[in-house]
Amino acid sequence: MNKKRRHKKRARERLELWFRGLRGTQWKLTSRDTKRYNCLAWAVGESHRRWEAGNGFWPNNVERDLSIMTLVRAYITRGFIVCPEADGRMYNPEYDTIVLYEVSQFGEMIGSHAARLLPNGWWSSKIGNWEDIEHPTPEDLCGSQYGAPLIYMRKRKGIPNANQTRESGQ
Repeated sequence: MNKKRRHKKRARERLELWFRGLRGTQWKLTSRDTKRYNCLAWAVGESHRRWEAGNGFWPNNVERDLSIMTLVRAYITRGFIVCPEADGRMYNPEYDTIVLYEVSQFGEMIGSHAARLLPNGWWSSKIGNWEDIEHPTPEDLCGSQYGAPLIYMRKRKGIPNANQTRESGQ
């Protein structure tokens, strides 16, 4: 077995161990592992930087914490609005759609993950410092790592980011 195939096999085994909902689905690895960006950035199509509530890039005028409502405010700066789950689960070519996950960590609820809806109706996720994957449903990643999908958001395609001009130098 060549090196690339071994890497994919190990990655699939690792991810199915962490996310049991992926087992038995036809999910796909779509990138190699990288620390350059994270799920919060990937959800809005950014692969050149990480969104970090502590140090590093974070949208202007948004608190630096990972509460689910802070994540909502961060994505509002990108033109997203909260939408009903029914509107967020079905692909609509007029909108970019994301879902935010929440998990209990040390007795506190935090925003833990973000994924984006693809034109084929599947979801794209960046898994920590690991690979990007495509998976059939948001629930495929439910469990102790990411918790559960909680809030769906969307923005009409072509709407510029609220912070676009202020962040151009970052």
